[in-house]
Amino acid sequence: YVQNIAEIEKGLVDLKLQADVASGKDKREIIAKIKRAEESTEAMKVARKSMVRFMSSFETGMAQQ
Repeated sequence: YVQNIAEIEKGLVDLKLQADVASGKDKREIIAKIKRAEESTEAMKVARKSMVRFMSSFETGMAQQ
């Protein structure tokens, strides 16, 4: 999961470089892709934190049994 987040963030760097040299309609499309990718990575980071908390709680519960 962490690797997927890292790959998307690397792709963001490429998209930002493309946006710098693009113009007009192409630039708007690239900016929209950047926004969607940033939103996706933020959602993935939140989900990852939740998974880590769940796993920690599960391990604690199993240890008490």
